[in-house]
Parts: sequence; structure tokens; C-alpha cells
Amino acid sequence: MALSFLDYPEDEDPYASVADQLAGMCPGALVMINTVDERSGKWQNKALRGLKRREPFVTRLLTFLAHAECGAFEKSNAALMRSGTLMHFTSTSFLESFTNAEQRELIELMVEEGYGECYAMALLRDVEQVGIVAIAVPRGYTLERPELVEAFLNQAAVALGKRNAEVRLKKANQALMQKLVDHERQLMKYREILNISAIESREVEKSLHNQTELTRRCLELMHIAMVTVQEDGTIVAANSCACDLLETSPSAVIGKNWFEDCLSGGMTGNAQKMHQRIIQNPRYSGILKNPVQCEKSRTKEMVWMVREGWDFSNGKKRILWLGEAMPGLHLLELSRLG
Repeated sequence: MALSFLDYPEDEDPYASVADQLAGMCPGALVMINTVDERSGKWQNKALRGLKRREPFVTRLLTFLAHAECGAFEKSNAALMRSGTLMHFTSTSFLESFTNAEQRELIELMVEEGYGECYAMALLRDVEQVGIVAIAVPRGYTLERPELVEAFLNQAAVALGKRNAEVRLKKANQALMQKLVDHERQLMKYREILNISAIESREVEKSLHNQTELTRRCLELMHIAMVTVQEDGTIVAANSCACDLLETSPSAVIGKNWFEDCLSGGMTGNAQKMHQRIIQNPRYSGILKNPVQCEKSRTKEMVWMVREGWDFSNGKKRILWLGEAMPGLHLLELSRLG
């Protein structure tokens, strides 16, 4: 019988469906399904059937349930709460399970309303309690087939447990979805920040590139040779003035070792020391005299200013050798500018 509401529509209350079917099985009985409110620890009525034309009693009953603590009842009726079987009480024996005066008064009122026998069952799905069913039948009557009612309620417990699990899962999914939405919004903010940073970075890189190009052109106009050297001494770039000085082409000079193939004279050791010093201390720059070896087997006396530089295409550090024929007046002036 409970199979008819195992897949009950989400917008309808399964507790009401259970109560309606149970009332049909127990004509003339009072049928009540309660649960324990997780926040307050008090009874929460989910469905109430069989109290037509008894409004004062209904009002009193629901008011009592809204304020009654569950702990005392559960403690004094531990067997009922754990068994998952339909238990039969007479009005007298059921009254004895209550210690609170207000609870006893309510049960006495039920007796006055004409109810004589009480049946109760905890709806259990595995170890989860999904409700408490109470059935009060008129005085002089008992349930005709209590085993059928118990079987129905066991199926109902499965259905209600399934629905409660679905509700919890839905709430958990909604909470998770909200977290994902919030996370996505935060990621969008981060992306906006990163996009702005990327644009600013490109602008800075472009500005530095333009400044570097301007510097190179100014150096060429001043007839200053510029040779870009790796830390190991390999030449990676040379401007036109440097190529004219060495009497070679850019393609021929790139890849040569600056100290072994281009510099000349007994001062090469000093040049290498300055080169290493700038590698170790990028803030340092220095000036020295050192001749260069030209392609036509002749040397030319030069003044060199050595300082750190960068290759913006790959972000690697380079050493710049700026050279001018003796006496190197332009380089001396540049050295004063830092």
C-alpha cells in the first residue's frame, strides 16, 4: 500500500498521504504523525486526522505539541522508540508513561473525548527515526488488523526516509551550487584583475622596448658601439657601429666569444673580472680601456663602459659593452649620469 507514495510528487506532503491512508484503514480513530524538530528538540506535528468537530481539543493538542519536550517521552518509552513495531497501550498504561502534568492532562482529555485504546509506533528507516505515529481508537474498540497497519507503517517509514534523504540531498546540492556560484564570481573578479595586470604588463614591456630602441639609436648617432654579451662571454647582439668597428657583419660576430675572439691586448683579464663583477652585482657599472681585434689583423684602442642589461624577449640577463674610440668623451659623460 505504501508503494503508492514511494514516488510521491515533490510538491505534495508524504506525511499527509500516510495519514490519509492510515485514517482510511482505521475508521473513527485519531491518527497523528509527529517528528522531532532538529533545532528546538520539540514535537512537530506533521499530520492529524480524525478530529472533525472537535476544534477545542485539536487546538489544545497542537499547542501542547508545539511546547512539549521530547526527551522525557523518549527516555520513558525507549522500547517504543527503538523497536519499530506497533505497540498497544490501554489508556491507563499509556498515561503511566508520562511524568509531566501537562502531558497527563492531555491524555486524560483524550480519554474524555472517548478514546480508550492507544497504538504507537516509531517509523524507522535503518537507524533513522522519520516519525512517531500515534493511533487512538474509540473506547470499546481495537484495531481489527494491527499487523496490517504495522506492515503499512514499515513501508511508510521507507518512503518517508527516502523523501527526507532526497530533501537533505537537494538542500546540500543547493548549498554546494551556491558555493560554486560564489566561487565562480570570485574567479571572475580575479580574472578581471589578472587581465588588467596583463594589459599593464604589456604596456610596461612595450614602453621599455621603445626606450631600449631609442637608446640604441642615440648610441649609433653618437658612434658608440654596443655589444650584448651573455654571462659566459658569448656575443648575442651587436649594433652597426660595433660591426663597423670589428670590420665584420652581424651574422659573423654573433656566437663568438667576446673575450677570446674580439678583445685584444694584455688587459683581457681585467675585462673578464669586470664582467664577472657586474654579474655578481648588477648595480655596478665600470669603465676600462681595452683594444679590440679587427678582422684585418689590426687593433684599435677603445674605451668601454660595462653595465647590466636585459633581453626583454626572453627575460634573461645580459651584459652590455658600450665602446667608443679613445678618449671616449661620450662614455665618460654617460658614466657620470649613472
